Amino acid sequence: MSTTSGPEPRQFPVTGMMAIVLMVSVNQLLRAVLLLANRQFISSIGLSLSPALLILVSLAWGLVGLGLLRALLTGRHGALRALQVYAVLYAFYVWVDRLALNQNPFTQANQNFAVALTLLFLGFIFWGTTRKQTRLFYGENNE
Repeated sequence: MSTTSGPEPRQFPVTGMMAIVLMVSVNQLLRAVLLLANRQFISSIGLSLSPALLILVSLAWGLVGLGLLRALLTGRHGALRALQVYAVLYAFYVWVDRLALNQNPFTQANQNFAVALTLLFLGFIFWGTTRKQTRLFYGENNE
């Protein structure tokens, strides 16, 4: 009697990482749409960067995120390493945007929360991508 089992069930960290990538991608694509819709206003407030550049950067983050999500969903080799790189670069981008472009004085009030959230985000991604079960799920177990 042979027992056949289906595919390996997706672990919580894998699902969580996919959800994070989806949220970041949708957030950046929506940001690009809102920047495009309000480009006259954005131009009038005198930012040091052009609205076109902000739109392109947001589109790039959104589209790269969707490509990464596809790689994660299909179990592509190298998807976990790509996710780690994406997470670090995205965290850097968010902080550059927050410190250099955001001139809102109220952002200082929640600075500690933002630091904690960034560390939690990076910690979850690196914990999730380095777990043995996750690496087995993606066929990347190189012990």
